[in-house]
Amino acid sequence: AETMPGQFSSTAQDLARGKPTEIDHLNGFVVRKGEGLGVPTPANRVLLALVKLVEERGSPRG
Repeated sequence: AETMPGQFSSTAQDLARGKPTEIDHLNGFVVRKGEGLGVPTPANRVLLALVKLVEERGSPRG
């Protein structure tokens, strides 16, 4: 696949702007569904935690 330099995910854009992300609706949903079904979702859980941490502390660039 070709790369698209300068293109960032909506989550990355939100973090860079200091805005709330949709992480709860994306990865958080997967984590909650997994919990309800007894299915581990470790990658989604880590992504959720990391993005929430950056949201709380502010942009790593700012």
